[in-house]
Amino acid sequence: RLQLHLSTFVYTTNHGTRTTKMPRIQSPESPLLLFKEEPLFVVLAILVPTTPLLSFGCKGLKQIAFRLKPQHVDAIRSSSTDDANRECSVRVHLRFRLLYTNSEQDDSYPLNLAVEVNGESLALPAPIPCKVSGGPIEWVYLPINIVSSCKLKPSVVNKVCVTWHPVSGLHYVVGLFLVKKLEAATILCGLEQLSVALTRDKIKKKAKRRATISDDVAITRFHVSLTCPLSQSRMKVPCRARSCRHLDCFDGFNYLQVNERRPTWTCPVCMMRAPLSSLVVDQVFAHILANVPNDCDGVVFHEDGSWTPSQRDHGATICVTPPLSTARGSVPPSRSSFSQQVGRSLKQPTIEVIDLTNSSSDDEADCGVRC
Repeated sequence: RLQLHLSTFVYTTNHGTRTTKMPRIQSPESPLLLFKEEPLFVVLAILVPTTPLLSFGCKGLKQIAFRLKPQHVDAIRSSSTDDANRECSVRVHLRFRLLYTNSEQDDSYPLNLAVEVNGESLALPAPIPCKVSGGPIEWVYLPINIVSSCKLKPSVVNKVCVTWHPVSGLHYVVGLFLVKKLEAATILCGLEQLSVALTRDKIKKKAKRRATISDDVAITRFHVSLTCPLSQSRMKVPCRARSCRHLDCFDGFNYLQVNERRPTWTCPVCMMRAPLSSLVVDQVFAHILANVPNDCDGVVFHEDGSWTPSQRDHGATICVTPPLSTARGSVPPSRSSFSQQVGRSLKQPTIEVIDLTNSSSDDEADCGVRC
């Protein structure tokens, strides 16, 4: 367990000698204990373990020195690319966060943070606004990638200088990590496969709710789009969060692409939190996408949980009834066949993703709340 103790520091100013009490970390079980895992990265090495930022007087100053090992240099160089617009997959992340011990905290910058690496001032990533449905705006702070300013020689010492403006009651820690960006296919193949039975039960419940809306007309079927709300193109890997109450899915590749640039991890359908750890691949939709024609952009679900493909034609929904085995009786794909499907998706042209966060689900209208 992480333990926090108060240490007394003595320092001298123009007004005499003063003392202050600052928190210090004693014997953490892991240097990464204070930092949340980066969803799209894996840690290759801890270059500088988690260290408190101590400030004396009106300005904080922290000097960090580290050397890259030969294997670290090889990993960085082997991941480099000739494309100037594409970052290396192996990076050096400088991370800051508030010092608390009761739970993991998101990255957070001290006030007026400034960073120099080997004498070169770095431009810090701008904080990203994130608004969850019904909640206030929160700010997302990103790790600072300093690999472009590092000296890629094992015998050379890299020096990082950090300055900030101390704020009473706010204490921070800093850590430096060698990380590698994970491939999208690797991440998606590791996601949980949502049970067919759970999706069919959700379908039946929604059909039952819609059937009770009117006493005169029984609505026993409903339409769900196969178009990703992020790219406005057909989904390849249909995903949603476990906590999402709607049936609508979004494409996993597009979702990872959006959150690589703006890691807000918010469902584009219901605008609620959808972290990577909560994502599931809907096997029913994966089965549908594998069996309907390429120009099919929707599906009609029936009260018994079965489905038929549909197409939009000038605002109207046209139901096309396929052979019975396709619509009702086929077995959903296994994890191995799903992995092959993800691999095939990677070979297709890259789709421009538009970060749309104002989409709504049919379930929102049915439930009367945003879900």
